[in-house]
Amino acid sequence: MRKKYFPSEQIFIGDYNQLKISPQKLLNEVFNFLEVKKITDWNEYPLKSKINITETKNNKASDKLQKYLSKLYINDLKELKKEIPTIKWQKLSLSSLKI
Repeated sequence: MRKKYFPSEQIFIGDYNQLKISPQKLLNEVFNFLEVKKITDWNEYPLKSKINITETKNNKASDKLQKYLSKLYINDLKELKKEIPTIKWQKLSLSSLKI
């Protein structure tokens, strides 16, 4: 669906898990995609600091909403899974839909 509106070379898809594990690597991939200078001295950037800390008891979407959205976007999810097999897909959104 997104390719209908944007060419592949204008789309960057990053993995949130990679952001948590190796933020410098992912951010440099973003900078490379945007064709801007990479950062070599990360000491000035608060990568380990939590900036927008909110207290929430449950910040996940309900199972009903997740199932609805997964079914709504099933074709897009299938396409993304083919394009980016390294992303760790959530159980509900993919395996329960037999993608």
